[in-house]
Amino acid sequence: MQVNGDTKRESNEKFSIILSGPTNAAFGDNQGVGTINNDDGVPSLAIDDVTVTEGNAGTTQAVFTVSLSNQTDVAVNVNYATADGSATLANSDYAAASGTLSIPPRPRAARSR
Repeated sequence: MQVNGDTKRESNEKFSIILSGPTNAAFGDNQGVGTINNDDGVPSLAIDDVTVTEGNAGTTQAVFTVSLSNQTDVAVNVNYATADGSATLANSDYAAASGTLSIPPRPRAARSR
């Protein structure tokens, strides 16, 4: 039996093979169970550090990059929120922000039949 590999994070899967119609024999057990152990781990998230020069007027954009260790076939969602550090005046030193970042699933490959 061939087992098709994938990168889908899922539970271990089972399938059966069933014997039927014996000639010159009887069944002691006519079913075998195969287990496919999933080997696709949960991806991890990371965010980079940024440095910006504030300037004397106006605003400067600080762009953080969030990366995923490996693609997955399901959307990954993560909440984010700013927090004071040595810049202690949210909305004065920086604009406070919060929300949810969603990383879409990787496109599924077309299967031929």
